[in-house]
Amino acid sequence: MEYRINFSHREKKISPWHDIPYRASPDTFHMMCEIPKWTRAKFEIATKEPGNPIKQDTKKGVLREYKHGDMLFNYGFMPQTWEDPCHVSEDTGFKGDDDPLDMVEIGCRQMRCGQVCEVKVLGVLAMIDDDETDWKVFCIRTDDPLAPQINDVEDIDKELPGLINTMREWFREYKVAEGKPLNKFALGEKCMDREYTEKVIEETHGFWKAAEARLRSHE
Repeated sequence: MEYRINFSHREKKISPWHDIPYRASPDTFHMMCEIPKWTRAKFEIATKEPGNPIKQDTKKGVLREYKHGDMLFNYGFMPQTWEDPCHVSEDTGFKGDDDPLDMVEIGCRQMRCGQVCEVKVLGVLAMIDDDETDWKVFCIRTDDPLAPQINDVEDIDKELPGLINTMREWFREYKVAEGKPLNKFALGEKCMDREYTEKVIEETHGFWKAAEARLRSHE
């Protein structure tokens, strides 16, 4: 219950959410892994704790694991982004879920919990979870063997046929094992392209930046 992964840089404690730049370069982004592929322990960033360590989620005093089965992908978040719960997306009709953007890394290698990497973003699903917008950004590590061949949504279908549909159904169904209904998707359930995805990223980065400015103004 007390286990935490804390972060530091040059012996100074940092927040993986607030202190790591969202962009790694003009064309790439950073991703922080919370749940490595082929595992099911529900690790997540503690957005309400000082320093925002990574911890395993709990429910009714029990450590949580995904009952649907192991993750098929490396799952994490993009630093310096925030899905504003006061903002209703024009494209989904629902407010944000009060968390950073979720990242789905489709590369061949398992990451470590707490590992940060450079990724290319490829597409995004507009998932609706408990009447909240919960974007799922598809990405691939820049050092993955398939990275040179995959640059957008159509490349995923070409190089890894069936992957997008498999991921969509995983997200649709994973809460059913916990007694909850199927998740829904906006935008006709389509995985939007890289250009659209980068607009979502910039919008949520803007929400994060505005929230940070408000916080500093009250200090």
